[in-house]
Amino acid sequence: PTSAPTSSEVAFKLPTSDGSAGQVLTTDGSGNLSWVTQPFNMFDEFLLPSSLDIDTDVVLTGWTRITNQFEAEGSNMTVSSGIFTFPVTGKYLVYSHLTGKRLNHDSSYVGQIVRISTDSGSNFTNLGVSYTNADSSGAHFQTTVSRIVDVTNASTFRISVQTDNPSGRPFRYFGSTGTVNCNIQFMRLGDT
Repeated sequence: PTSAPTSSEVAFKLPTSDGSAGQVLTTDGSGNLSWVTQPFNMFDEFLLPSSLDIDTDVVLTGWTRITNQFEAEGSNMTVSSGIFTFPVTGKYLVYSHLTGKRLNHDSSYVGQIVRISTDSGSNFTNLGVSYTNADSSGAHFQTTVSRIVDVTNASTFRISVQTDNPSGRPFRYFGSTGTVNCNIQFMRLGDT
């Protein structure tokens, strides 16, 4: 301001230099302003574009990014052979939803396991598991896993979705490019 603020005005102290491209001003609550980099937010979603007939435990592959509904902000997840890699560190919400049906056989149950690796995919541990009873031929089912993951090293953390079919009897995960039947979502919630 060109004159001292009145009692109804607030005085702000500007930084002494310009910030970097893309930075924004923030306040400390006492009138001191500084340049900060905007938080990195991301939402990314993948689906299975075609149905998969499965009779063993496998890592699900063939994921395709959904681009007609939501565009990811910032850098995106990457996927290769069913293994997802995070773009940056942070706390992420991971949500996986699968729908399908039993094929030609009765059996006990079927499920999915969302697995995490912190060593670039050499070893995976279970992050979340979901089962459903699909005990008759043609029975439809759905399973859902939702977990928050603290990715402390984006270069080594990996996520995959694996089937769990203890009976070894065939089932089908529904796939489609028009309707989301089987999907996995990643949302970055904040810094680690």
